[in-house]
Amino acid sequence: MFPPERAVSPPAGWLWTLENDMGSRESSIVILDSILLSSSDWPVRKRFRGRFVCTLANLCMEELRDEVADNRQPQEDIDPLFVNRWSPRAMTGEPLDEEQYMSLFEAARWAPSSYNNQHWRFLYATREDDDFEQFSELLGDANQVWTDDAAVLVTIVTKSTFDHNGEPARTHSFDAGAAWQNIALEASRRGLVAHAMQGFDYEAAAEQLNVPDGHDVECMIAIGERAPADTLPEELEEREFPKGRKDMDEILFHGGFDE
Repeated sequence: MFPPERAVSPPAGWLWTLENDMGSRESSIVILDSILLSSSDWPVRKRFRGRFVCTLANLCMEELRDEVADNRQPQEDIDPLFVNRWSPRAMTGEPLDEEQYMSLFEAARWAPSSYNNQHWRFLYATREDDDFEQFSELLGDANQVWTDDAAVLVTIVTKSTFDHNGEPARTHSFDAGAAWQNIALEASRRGLVAHAMQGFDYEAAAEQLNVPDGHDVECMIAIGERAPADTLPEELEEREFPKGRKDMDEILFHGGFDE
C-alpha cells in the first residue's frame, strides 16, 4: 500500500519503495521517515524525502551472518543470501505455523523446469499429524536422532514424464533440485532449518506414501525452528557449522575438461 495508512513510532519509521518507469531495483529508492506521521501528513512526508533517501539495493542487501562469515568467504561478489544458506540439524521440536512452512513451498513453486512441467510433488507431515511417525520411520537411524525435533518432514517426488506428450523428462530430478534450492533459500531467509537427506528407505517411501507409477522418490527434508548446537548429540554438535566450498578452479573449466 502506498502511501501507508497506519502511523508507526520511531525509530522504525516508514518504509516505502518507489520505482522508476523501468521498475529496476537499482533505480528504486526507499524513503525512511522516522518522524511519527499519519496518512494525512503525506505532503509533509514529501518534504522530508531528500533527507532519507538511499538505494533499495544497499538497504535490502542482507549481510553475512556471523556464524557464516567465520567459516565461509565467497570468491566473487554475490548476494549474501546464497552464502548464508546452510544445513543445520539442531531444531527446537516446536511446531510451525502453517504460513511459515507453506511459504517455503510457495518459493519452490516458482522454480524453473523444462517445458515448465513443474515435475516436483511435495508430500509432507507436521509433527501434529498422525502421519509424522510414518515419515520419521522411513529415515535411517542416524537421521532419526535429530529429525525427531523437526516441525515438518517432507518427501520430494518427481513426475518423470512430460505432461504435454508423455515422453520421458530427462531433467525431472535436476528441475526438482531447483525447487529444493528455493525451499532452502526461503527457509534460510526466515531463519528456519531446511535440511535435505538421502538417508532413508526409498522403496518403503514409494510404497507407504502411495507414489504412483511414473514418479520417482528424490529426497526427504526436515524443516523446523533452529535450536542451539549443544542440543544435539556431541558427534553432531561438532559438525554443526557452515561448511566451505571447493575453489572455483576445481569446478569451473573454460571450454572442455583439462587433459
